[in-house]
Amino acid sequence: MKPYVASHLKDMNRKTVYKLISSAEEISRAEISRQTGISSPTVIKIVNFFVENGFLTEAGEGESAIGRKPQILRFNPEAQYSIGVEFEGDYLKAGIVDLLGNVKVFKQIHVKPDFDMIMGNRLGDIIENIVRETGVDNKKILGVGIGIPGVVDRHRHIVEVAPLIGIFDKRDCSSVIKSFSHRTGYPVFVENDVNAAALGEFVIRRMGPTDDLIYVSLGTGLGAGIILDGRLRRGKHNFAGEMGYMVHDSRYKTSKSKPGWMEEQINLKSLSEKWSFSVALNTKSGSSGTPGEYTKDVIDHVASKLALCITNFTTLVDVDFVVIGGVVARSLGHSLLEAVQNYLSDLCLLDISCDIQQCSEPGVVGMAAIVTENRLDEILVD
Repeated sequence: MKPYVASHLKDMNRKTVYKLISSAEEISRAEISRQTGISSPTVIKIVNFFVENGFLTEAGEGESAIGRKPQILRFNPEAQYSIGVEFEGDYLKAGIVDLLGNVKVFKQIHVKPDFDMIMGNRLGDIIENIVRETGVDNKKILGVGIGIPGVVDRHRHIVEVAPLIGIFDKRDCSSVIKSFSHRTGYPVFVENDVNAAALGEFVIRRMGPTDDLIYVSLGTGLGAGIILDGRLRRGKHNFAGEMGYMVHDSRYKTSKSKPGWMEEQINLKSLSEKWSFSVALNTKSGSSGTPGEYTKDVIDHVASKLALCITNFTTLVDVDFVVIGGVVARSLGHSLLEAVQNYLSDLCLLDISCDIQQCSEPGVVGMAAIVTENRLDEILVD
C-alpha cells in the first residue's frame, strides 16, 4: 500500500473543484463546499489558488433569503488555451480553443496528404500564424493536440493503418513529434482524429460521466468514436471505432495499404467518382434545403450503408445516441439524417436517436480537450 501524502489529497481536491467550477457558469464558495463535501476552510484555500491563477473571478454578490449574501465566483475559460489540429488527409484544420471548448480562431487549409511534410515546417507555420492572429500569450498555451486518421498509440506515438496521410505500415512517429515539439516549444499529444471529434462533441454538448455517445465521421475517410460512461473507448489495439474497415463482402481482401471496404463505398473520393459529388467546406451545420435528383441518390446510397454500420455498432454496445458528422455528412445535412433514421427504424431493434454534429469543429475542440486533460495535473499543482 502506498504511503499517504497530504499533497495528493490537496491535488485531488483541486481537481474536484476544477471540474465543478468549469461546469458551472457562476457559483459561490458555500455551494462548492456543499456540492463537493470539502470543508469550507479548504474550499477557501482552493478558491484563492484559482483566483490567483486567473481561473476564477469575483462576480459580485448573489441573492440570499436570510443572512449574509454569498460572493459569486465566475469561471474564466480564457485562463489557458490549447491548440487543436485535425489532419483528415486532404484537409488540415487548426484552432486555438479555450478551457470550455470555445474556438477563438480557426483555419482550414487544403493540403497534400503527407504526414512528414505537414509535421515539417507547414504545421509549425500555421500554428505560429494563428497564435499571432489571436495575440494570446504563449505562456497561456498548454500544448498542441494532433488528430490523425489512423490507428494511434498515443503513449508510444506509433501510427498505423493511416493511408490517407501516407502511412501504410506501422510507424514510430516519436522522433517526428519530438522534433516538432522542440521547434514549436509546445508539448504535443496525438490521438485518432475521430476519437478526438467524439470528445469534442461530448464537450460541446456538456455530457457527463454516465453518458454514452457514438460519433460517426464521414469525410475523406470513415470512422467512429465510442464514448461509454463518459470515457473514450480505444480498445486493446487502439482499433475501436474503425468503422471504415467493416466488411459486407466475403470476397473482399482487407489490406493496411488501402482504405477499408465500407470506407471505399461511401467516402468522399468514391462519391466524387460516381456522382461528381463535392462538399461545401464552409458548411457549419446541416443543410435544410431540398436536395437535387443526383443528391437524393447520393443520400440514399450513403444512408443505407451508414444505417447498417450504426445498427451493428449500437446493437453490440447497447448505445442509443449517435452523432453523425464530417464534411460529407454536413454537406448532405438533415436530409441524410432523416434517411438514416428511416433505415434504422427497419434495421435496428433499439430506438436509436441520431443527430447532426452540434460542434462546428469537433476534431479541433476534442484535441484541445485532450491537451487540457493531459496538462491538468501540472495546471493544478503549485
